Amino acid sequence: MNFVTKLKNQDWLITIVAVLLAVLSLILIFSTTFNASNPLEGENTVARQIVFFIVGFIIYFVISATDIAWIKQPGFVLAVFIGILLSLLFLLTFGQEIQNTQRWIPLGPFSFQPAEFAKLALVIVTAFIFSNVSNTEKIFHKLLLAGSACAIYIILIVIQPALGNALIALMIWGVVMYSATPLTRKAAISITLGIVSMLAYFSLGPFSGVAASSFLDENLWKLFVLISTAFIFTALFFLQKFNLVLLIVIFLVVLVSGPVLEYSWNNLIKDYQKDRIESFAGQFNSDPLNKDYQVRQSIAAIGSGRLWGRGYMQGSQSSLKVLPFAHTDFIFAAHAEQFGFLGVIILLILYGVLIYRCGSIYLNSSDRFSKLVVVGVIAIILTNIYINISMNMGLIPVTGVPLPLVSYGGSSVILILLCLGLVQSVRISTKPRELVRKFDWKVDL
Repeated sequence: MNFVTKLKNQDWLITIVAVLLAVLSLILIFSTTFNASNPLEGENTVARQIVFFIVGFIIYFVISATDIAWIKQPGFVLAVFIGILLSLLFLLTFGQEIQNTQRWIPLGPFSFQPAEFAKLALVIVTAFIFSNVSNTEKIFHKLLLAGSACAIYIILIVIQPALGNALIALMIWGVVMYSATPLTRKAAISITLGIVSMLAYFSLGPFSGVAASSFLDENLWKLFVLISTAFIFTALFFLQKFNLVLLIVIFLVVLVSGPVLEYSWNNLIKDYQKDRIESFAGQFNSDPLNKDYQVRQSIAAIGSGRLWGRGYMQGSQSSLKVLPFAHTDFIFAAHAEQFGFLGVIILLILYGVLIYRCGSIYLNSSDRFSKLVVVGVIAIILTNIYINISMNMGLIPVTGVPLPLVSYGGSSVILILLCLGLVQSVRISTKPRELVRKFDWKVDL
C-alpha cells in the first residue's frame, strides 16, 4: 500500500478526537494567556503551541503510515533506547535549568524534555523484549533485562530531579510488564500479595501510631510484618504450588523496599517535593499562601464553574492570573471554570472515545509486540489524565504532569501524537491481515 492508501485505512475517529482536543487546547491557552506580559505567565504560547501541533501531526501521520513490523526491528529498538539514554545523560551536564530542575535540552527557541519520551521508549523496549516468550524458563532473564533498562532510565530521571516523571514512567513500565509476563493466575495473585505487603510495610513508617497502639515498638512491628509476609509466601508455596523463585524475588523486593524508601526520602527527594507531599497529607492547611496556594486556587476555579461555567474568558481565577500555570499544569481547572461541569463531561467523553478506540485496536491485533505497544500507549494517556485531573482537584500532590493534547508543551504534545501514531500503525498494519482472514473464511464457506 502507498502512503495515501495507508492513511485511508486509519481509525479516523482517533484523528478527529485528537484534532478536537488540539482546538480545545488553543482555545484554553489563549483564554489564560491573552494578557500575559512575560514567558512565565504564558506570553506567545498560542503561536508556539500551533507549531507544536503542526510538527506533532506531521509525525503522527508519518508514523501511522509506517509498518509496525519495521518499528519492532532490533536495530530500531536499540537506537530508540540508546538515543533516549544519551539525551538523559546529556541533560545532566548541558540541560536547561528551569525552577531548580534540569529537565529540558534547549533546541533554539524551543526545548526538548527527554523524560517524557523515556516513557514511550520503555514501552517499546519492554514490548520488544517480551514479544516472543514461548520458553517460560527464560522469563526471569527477560524480567532482569527489562528491569535493568527501566532502572537506568528511572535513576537518570530522578537525578534531574523529576520524581513525578520517574514514578509515572515506573507505573507505565509496570503495566506493560504485567501485561507481558506469561504468568498463571496463581502467580499473579502472589505478585498482588507481594505488592500489598510492600505497601503495608511502607505505611508503617509515617503512621507509627499503629505500632504505638500495640505492644510492639515501630521497629519490632516492621519486623513482625516482614516475618508474617514470609510465612504467607511459604504457606502459598506449599499449599498452592507457587513458583518458589518468584515468591523469593517478591519477598526480597518487600524486604528492601522500606530502607530504599527511607533513604530516598532523606537523600533524593528535594525539599519542594517534600513540601508538596506534606501539604497533601496535611489536607492543604499547613501553608495556604505558599505550599497550598496553587491547589486552593485550582479547587476554587473548578467549583466556581458549577454546571454551565462562567463563560469563555470570564474566569476570575484562570483569566486574571490568580491561578498560576493555568495554561500548563492547571489547564483542567481553567477549562472547568469557563465551561463548567458539562464542559468537563465533554472533555472526558473525548478521552473515553480515544481510549475505547485504542482498546479496540488492541483486541483486533494478533501480534504480541503490537498489543504491548498499544497497552503502553493506553497506560501513558490514562496515567497523565488521571494524575493531572486528580492534582487539579487536590486529590494527590502537585506534579508537573500535563493534560494530554490540552496542556501547553511541545514535548507532551509530540509524545502523545507519536503514541497515537503508533496505535494507528498497528491498526493499518493489522487491517490487511483482517481482510485476508475474511477472504479465507468466505472461500471456505
